[in-house]
Amino acid sequence: MPSYLTPVDPSKFDEERRRAFSVNFDPELRMGVQNSLTGRYPSVSAVIGATDNLDKLFKWQMKMINQMGFAKFKEHSLERMKSGTEFHSKIHQLLKCLMEKGELKDQESKRIICDNTRFSQNIDYCRGILPFLQKLKKRDWMMMEKATKNHYYCYQGRFDAIIELDGEPTLVDWKTVSSSSIKSSAAENTLDTLYGNPLQIVAYISAVNSDPDFAHCPKIKRGAVVLAFEDGRPAEVVTLGEDNIKEYTDQLAERINKFWWMLQQKEFVDFAYNPVMENLKEEKSEKRSEDPEIEIIGEVNISERAKRV
Repeated sequence: MPSYLTPVDPSKFDEERRRAFSVNFDPELRMGVQNSLTGRYPSVSAVIGATDNLDKLFKWQMKMINQMGFAKFKEHSLERMKSGTEFHSKIHQLLKCLMEKGELKDQESKRIICDNTRFSQNIDYCRGILPFLQKLKKRDWMMMEKATKNHYYCYQGRFDAIIELDGEPTLVDWKTVSSSSIKSSAAENTLDTLYGNPLQIVAYISAVNSDPDFAHCPKIKRGAVVLAFEDGRPAEVVTLGEDNIKEYTDQLAERINKFWWMLQQKEFVDFAYNPVMENLKEEKSEKRSEDPEIEIIGEVNISERAKRV
């Protein structure tokens, strides 16, 4: 727990407290490592996941498990993860080629896309995103898949790329959209339909802008989610301007405050929706409200009970 942070009860995190908590999200600041801290920073995914309402994801997973069976669903999920890793590797190779040669020619690009491609859908994903990549200009500060840290709010992560988009340095996230996804049939995808992606991008932007390891990089004032579709259609770009970044930075402040508040209170920090734990938390809360003197179930007992359930 960073001693200099003063998280408050999330239910009392009003505008005044948010402004006080957010003061070091100033994009002009470079924050060095705090000498008093030890241990590892939580990841962006951990902070967002532990403070999110994952009820919808849980229900979708249960629906898929009921349809496919647990073993098949687990296998399907692992294959999707491996496919996503391969897709990101292909994009990395294409951008590396752009950096080395200054352009992406069709023949070289097709070789990169098709060589040793295990998952056939990635050929179509890459085919749709290639025209977008071919329009990019080589820049000395352009970078791909770099780790970054926010040394004040104490989180870390690895962003996909920083490129020039519409003449501005832009931090981008590559996302694949399967044919069965709602995003595939949407007339137009917006920030609101991208769930946690914009929040994740803003967390990376705030980290890069404050990280002394990126002092050579221009300040990032824009973000984008680039959607690649399984049917090979042209990629769709959903951008975040300065106003969007300000809005999502406010949301990020709420999430980080909530995350450190939970740890400060020694509450359970869940990274996936667990209805068993949710019920136990409700029981604990009800007992507190009924009688503040009552002995609350200890953390070890709750953990053991959750295992038994």
